[in-house]
Amino acid sequence: MKGQQSHLFQVYYQFTGVTNLQQPERKSMVTWTLQIDSSGSSFFDPVKRETDSIYAMDMQAGMDPVQLLANAYQYRRGSGFQCYTYTSTGKMLVYDNLTVYYKYEEKLPLQEWQLHPDTMTILGQLAYKATTTFRGRVFTAWYCPDIPFTAGPWKFGGLPGLILFIRDEQGHYEFKCIGMETVSGSLVKSFVPDARTTTYPDFAKLRRLRAENPEAFLSVMAPGINITPTNKSGKTSLKQAKNGKARFNPLELDH
Repeated sequence: MKGQQSHLFQVYYQFTGVTNLQQPERKSMVTWTLQIDSSGSSFFDPVKRETDSIYAMDMQAGMDPVQLLANAYQYRRGSGFQCYTYTSTGKMLVYDNLTVYYKYEEKLPLQEWQLHPDTMTILGQLAYKATTTFRGRVFTAWYCPDIPFTAGPWKFGGLPGLILFIRDEQGHYEFKCIGMETVSGSLVKSFVPDARTTTYPDFAKLRRLRAENPEAFLSVMAPGINITPTNKSGKTSLKQAKNGKARFNPLELDH
């Protein structure tokens, strides 16, 4: 006799973000998936999950390195950010990509919320307002107590109901729920074959270094190898670090 199949609550979010301050009109857009069950949650980009799976299969098949390089455009699609929460430990495991994958743990809850009486209807659900300041940004969220999951998109959670919408006060970043359903199956686990273990502060500093000083970033990634970034004409660009700093606009601004 087959065992009973488990069920997941699956939520879809449309993300828009200004990742380049010098081009605020060119917003990044991703459709994310959030899966929730009694053990925790998974938040990931299904497009990136597929491309990373293709890369892993090509590697396992022993594909020639030249062919792997030729296929690089297939592997780059989607966002490498993933996070997983665990009810039993009260922790979040985060994976993110800076040329290679890194992973680090965060202790939950990450945000302290102020609840407000204001309401809004989202996808036919009555949602309530909450605000928080988190890692250099002020966010307004709308959560639904009738959907009793203390979860939300990205690293957000800890409210008495599912977060259906959240935006920072500058309007640079927002996550909007565009659909929900119950599906059969188990939570998606990390699809990263290997990752370097780090901490959030160290990862955030490395992320900033990549934007503001690419040459120093490359020396960290490949110690002992002298790599100098150049512009399109092949010359070392003195403006590169300055421009990187001006463009840099991550969700987290505390490092």
